[in-house]
Amino acid sequence: MAMIELKIPTPDYGDIVIVGGTQIGKTIVAHKIAKMLREEFGAQVIESQDMREDEAGSDARELAEWERKMIKGTCWRMHEKGI
Repeated sequence: MAMIELKIPTPDYGDIVIVGGTQIGKTIVAHKIAKMLREEFGAQVIESQDMREDEAGSDARELAEWERKMIKGTCWRMHEKGI
């Protein structure tokens, strides 16, 4: 049986957008997603300047109890949409 070369095109980039009200934990969740993409998949992640300037959720420290409660108390709706 002959081998077949399979080529699957992959997009150059993807966007993950987290939208919501003030003080619901968007940056913390974004940092956790970025960390997972880097560590579990070896992906390159480009963070916005706002994320880089905001240290909330950084790996440099543990989340405070109030931050955990804030994120837990928010209902996170997840959507996937192709273009």
